[in-house]
Amino acid sequence: MERTEHAAAYLYVSLHSSLVTLSLSLEHMSSRAHSIAWYFFLIFWAGREFLFFFFHMLVRPFNTLGGRSARQRSKGERKLHKPGRRDAGRARGGVGGRRQAD
Repeated sequence: MERTEHAAAYLYVSLHSSLVTLSLSLEHMSSRAHSIAWYFFLIFWAGREFLFFFFHMLVRPFNTLGGRSARQRSKGERKLHKPGRRDAGRARGGVGGRRQAD
């Protein structure tokens, strides 16, 4: 939910700022140049937003910054507090970072 709200806020701010900039620059154009510029702007903006959503919604969840993603972890293995610390569970009386087979 939070990611959707951030994306919606980004879309609103991005569209609003882009429209303000475009309207200021198009004030002194002829109507034909004005409509051509609008079409180019809309195509450019839609492509940019598509790339933004593609990157943040599809690529980012699988990039775990060096740790193992949920798909790579086995079913019984839980995520450690810090990636790379296999003995993170020993401080709390556990056997080790990974769960041992019974």
